[in-house]
Amino acid sequence: MLDTFEQAAGEAGFALDDAQRAAAARLARLGAELTGRRRFFAGPPPCGLYVWGPVGRGKSWLTEVFYEALPLPRKRRVHFHEFFREFHAVYARHRRERDACDLAVAELLGDALGGDSLPLDINRTLSRLRLLDRSS
Repeated sequence: MLDTFEQAAGEAGFALDDAQRAAAARLARLGAELTGRRRFFAGPPPCGLYVWGPVGRGKSWLTEVFYEALPLPRKRRVHFHEFFREFHAVYARHRRERDACDLAVAELLGDALGGDSLPLDINRTLSRLRLLDRSS
């Protein structure tokens, strides 16, 4: 997948710098982890990745190339705020059920979720959502 980033940069008329190449390498590793696991027997899902940096450094571009290159049948790209608006609506439908948080997240997530301003460490995010679920 790392070649995909290099090729996409060339097609867009630029070359990756060292920081972008390092982020692309980590995204490529995450892509390999996501596509190489078997759904039922793989153990815990791979940790996600949060891409950060100054404005104009290519974060959105890197995540878009990653998303487009990821060969998963169920995936979606969403902004952080949009995801949580959707989460609250779905959670409200399940709020009287025992594992409302888990049910809402399962309904929203595919095999991969990514997007602008969205932390990709879903395990940590789910843990925080479960704490909120138990406190209400």
